[in-house]
Amino acid sequence: MPVKFKLGQTPSYNENIGTEDEPNIVKRGGDPVYYTFETLEDISDFYVKAIAFINQTLNEGWIKKDSIDWTPYENALNTQPEVTEEPTEE
Repeated sequence: MPVKFKLGQTPSYNENIGTEDEPNIVKRGGDPVYYTFETLEDISDFYVKAIAFINQTLNEGWIKKDSIDWTPYENALNTQPEVTEEPTEE
């Protein structure tokens, strides 16, 4: 049953791997962190908690988004001068 799972990486480091032609290429990374789940209960618990965290994060984000007052932006759009085309003479 053991299942090995990559949980992420150790704190990042920055390494400039740029060349003369492209000097600003930076490699970011760290060492991978693995965890081995030994039982079905362990991996089930992890999965349920990971999904709950994702759902909570999404819900908090939607609440913040829904609380934005869009009125200033709507007013700015509605106060733009109207562009009309001048009639062309034929």
